[in-house]
Amino acid sequence: MQKLFLSYWNLHNSNSHKIYEILCLPVVFLIAMAVSGSVISHAADSQIIASLNVTAVAELGITSINISNGEFFQRSGQEFTVGIKNSGNTVGFGNITIEIFGKDNNLADTISFVEVALAPGEAQTVTHSWSPNVIPPGEYLAVASLNLENNENNQNNNQNNNQDKKNISFLVIEAPKLPNGDRNPATINKDGKNTGTEVFSNPPETSVPAVVALPQLRIIRQPVFQEMASGTSTVIFPLIENPSAEIAQVNVTSGNSGAALVDDIGSVSIPSKEKISVAVPLRVPKEIPSGYYLTQLEYTTKQNNITYPTIIKVVNSKSERHANAYRAVSFDHQANATLVTIVMKNPGNETIKHVQLYEKVPKTLSGSAKNLNFITTPSEIINDDPEIRWDFENIFPGETRNIVYSIPGIHNDLEQYANWPIDQIVTIEPYYAKNLLLNVINAPAMQGGQKKNITIALFNSGATNQAVDLEVLGPSGWEIGPKTASTYLESRKSREVNFELLAPENAAPGAYTFTIKMGYGGSSDEKTISLIIEKPAATPQSIPPLREQLLGYIQRNITQIILGAALTLMIVVVLYFLYKTVSASAGKKPKA
Repeated sequence: MQKLFLSYWNLHNSNSHKIYEILCLPVVFLIAMAVSGSVISHAADSQIIASLNVTAVAELGITSINISNGEFFQRSGQEFTVGIKNSGNTVGFGNITIEIFGKDNNLADTISFVEVALAPGEAQTVTHSWSPNVIPPGEYLAVASLNLENNENNQNNNQNNNQDKKNISFLVIEAPKLPNGDRNPATINKDGKNTGTEVFSNPPETSVPAVVALPQLRIIRQPVFQEMASGTSTVIFPLIENPSAEIAQVNVTSGNSGAALVDDIGSVSIPSKEKISVAVPLRVPKEIPSGYYLTQLEYTTKQNNITYPTIIKVVNSKSERHANAYRAVSFDHQANATLVTIVMKNPGNETIKHVQLYEKVPKTLSGSAKNLNFITTPSEIINDDPEIRWDFENIFPGETRNIVYSIPGIHNDLEQYANWPIDQIVTIEPYYAKNLLLNVINAPAMQGGQKKNITIALFNSGATNQAVDLEVLGPSGWEIGPKTASTYLESRKSREVNFELLAPENAAPGAYTFTIKMGYGGSSDEKTISLIIEKPAATPQSIPPLREQLLGYIQRNITQIILGAALTLMIVVVLYFLYKTVSASAGKKPKA
């Protein structure tokens, strides 16, 4: 032992180390360990708080923009179709706007769409009518943008979508100068004969006869306006009555230059006091220009005759990928009402899953939605302006669906129907097989004994309204209020439902599983979520300066420090005497 110590001591002497420095090292080490232990102990009191954050984000973006015709004349109506998709995980609401700019980059016109709603993963194509009457001929650029609404987590998405604008260019051509006022003779062949049918660039002026009760003839219902695409055909059905006591033979013919669009009708026999619908086929050749055509139906008996006009609006052929809609207007003299019919057709080869049609009725016609008589019940009366929406599901290829409603009174200014487009058509491509979507948008972290709410968002992506039943099932000991809830959800609408949770006082930290069940219309769905019970949060403390930490440590551990100092002193004394003994032994000279 002495030899080992001597070797150690000589090594340190050679490096000029003092024994006092070495002896102080244990004391400094003990103090440092005590201080660091205090800091470590303080750090161990803090914790990382874990919670379940369910982030609901709707990521709507524009995928395409198209126009029904890239080059067209002034005053010819066009349609813009915008494609959008939601790649987020919750329902998104947005407004599409198309801004039309001229060559000088000046804003020429703005088209505002009705707000749309998209379920997660859902895609839509939205078609909006537009008339270029307000802008002069020239080259234009249409820029579509999308603004998100009613989504708390969409600020960044709004910025991204503004950068994700889509545009398309088109050309407006000056309408040809018509040689005969606003008339432009067009050549239409029928049975090999040139009929000289006239096309009008604006709705032609014509007079509509008042209802007349003639002895053998009375017009009950008469079509006065019909929209058609080039190359299509349809049938209109005037309703005529024989008020006399004898059988009436009525000859129905088409008059004026528009006769080329009407097939031969012939004569019909109407029994006494009876009414009969007359089928009048209309055929629009594919090659005739867009515009307005005037045809007249003449009803003649032995004693009476009456002539009624019908304006046919021929439009460019519409899209074959989305639902097309055409308006027809008839006068119902018996009910003293104007009958509006919208014929919607699927022109494609695939079934259209879901279509929304929006209609804005001019206030000059209706005044209010309360005045309208709906034969086809709307899905929603958006406002009393009036603005209305109809929803349809599963329209098969070539299938048509009709929307019918009536406006009180006979509104015989036919020009107002020509400038009344379908407001908007939305073709929806669903992503989810189920109509009702359930999403938890708020699942907070809690502590034992705390009371908080979970928020459930529902969205009805289907075309029909739904009654919905909800139930929340949780672990034993948790209080849920209420455990069940019922609500009513309109088509394409969303709603939030809150459930209050009270955690047990002695709930251990960790994850707890809850099940949310939903039932509607014979279907069901459920979602499982986890809530986190946190450890009690440590009280935040500031770390004092090192000097104060040392003084505090000495005050708290004075007994241990005194004992340590005494022990250190004893070690020093022993080492000192050991050193003296070794030195004395090393100083003696060996005997000869």
